[in-house]
Amino acid sequence: MALTRKIQKLTLEIVLKVKRQKTESQFCPKSNNNRGKKMVTINLDRIVCEGEPGQGGADIYIKYKVDGQDFDHRYPEGNDVGVNNITGGQSWDLNYPIEFSDTLVVSLYDRDTLMGSDDFLGSITFHPGEDLSSPRHFAPDGAGASFALYSHSLFSLGIV
Repeated sequence: MALTRKIQKLTLEIVLKVKRQKTESQFCPKSNNNRGKKMVTINLDRIVCEGEPGQGGADIYIKYKVDGQDFDHRYPEGNDVGVNNITGGQSWDLNYPIEFSDTLVVSLYDRDTLMGSDDFLGSITFHPGEDLSSPRHFAPDGAGASFALYSHSLFSLGIV
């Protein structure tokens, strides 16, 4: 009986630690090479569809890389179609903060249900010290629409 309680307690501690780490990494992905650098937090406010993306709109999501990491983060997670479907003049409210020190690369994709591979709509690179409040544009080749990303700087942390 005591062994079962210890196992349950350890399992709960592990689950809580994993959830805490996932939440922390979702909003402030860290890179080991950030030591001694000033951290910047940008809030990705919204993406606006300018023009017509085609029949059925665009099921958009973003992938982003923080400070040259080897892997992409995806927002939102999963492969749900229709969750962020927008057409001309509509917007997707992200309200999504990301922390970085050197570069942040945000890529936009259109989830493709029939063909299997999603359509890449472009990338935008942010650097500390830039005006993070100016709209940036994804302008995919051959697409009938472009997409504007609106953001703003939340705050800058001192040397980490």
